[in-house]
Amino acid sequence: INKEDSLDIKAVVENDSSSLEIIGNANLKNNSKIIIRVTDEDGFIRDYNIFIHKSLLNTLTYKEYILIIEFITIIVLIIVAISNNRKRRMAGKYNVSKNKACSNCGTINSAHSKICYVCGKKF
Repeated sequence: INKEDSLDIKAVVENDSSSLEIIGNANLKNNSKIIIRVTDEDGFIRDYNIFIHKSLLNTLTYKEYILIIEFITIIVLIIVAISNNRKRRMAGKYNVSKNKACSNCGTINSAHSKICYVCGKKF
C-alpha cells in the first residue's frame, strides 16, 4: 500500500446460495485489516483476513533514500577522518625523525644514543 486507499479484491463464492461481504477495504493504512466474510446457506460464517503491513523501505521517497545514503557517507567519512587523525598522532609519538643519523657513516641511531653504535663517533 503506497497511496492506495483500498485494494481491488475479486472474491468469488463457490455456491450461488452463499453470500460474500468485504469489510474494512477503505482508508487503508499500515496494519489495516480487511475481512472477507463468507456466509453459506445454513448461516455458517467464515472470515478470511488480509493484514496490511508496509515495509519502511516501501514508504521512502527517492529523496529520502538519497538523504539516508548521504548520512551514511558522512558517518563513514567521519570515522575515516578520526582513524587517520589517530594514526597521525600515534606516528608522532614514535617519530623516526627524532633518531640520530651518524654524520660519519650514515647509520641511524636511537635518539638517546651518545655515540654511533657502528663507527663509535660521538654525537
